[in-house]
Amino acid sequence: MITYQKNSDNNIVEICVDGQITEADFERLANCLKADINEHGELRLLEEVRYFEGVDPITLLKDILFGLSPVNDFTHAAVVIDAEWMSTYIQAIDNVLFTKVKAFDSAEIEDARNWLANS
Repeated sequence: MITYQKNSDNNIVEICVDGQITEADFERLANCLKADINEHGELRLLEEVRYFEGVDPITLLKDILFGLSPVNDFTHAAVVIDAEWMSTYIQAIDNVLFTKVKAFDSAEIEDARNWLANS
């Protein structure tokens, strides 16, 4: 399941992953992101991963293909996850992408929101 929340005061959007990601979840997420990119031009993203149960292969492929098109439409991405290996991965991605990416533990979610709002 993916939930999507947009802050009406700025260009920050929040995505929360909790469980298995379905094709319907992905389609809803992609449509929301496209609409907000059209409205704001660039977004700041907070992605909170509470629990990831998996994704079916077709949805994964759609996610990969979709992710390549708006990659430059995100200026900052805060990833909130309690997985040490993911923090290392995020640091590596930060060195490659135009988007500034930073990892946070779940206890630091407010720090992640502040980083997005003030960076």
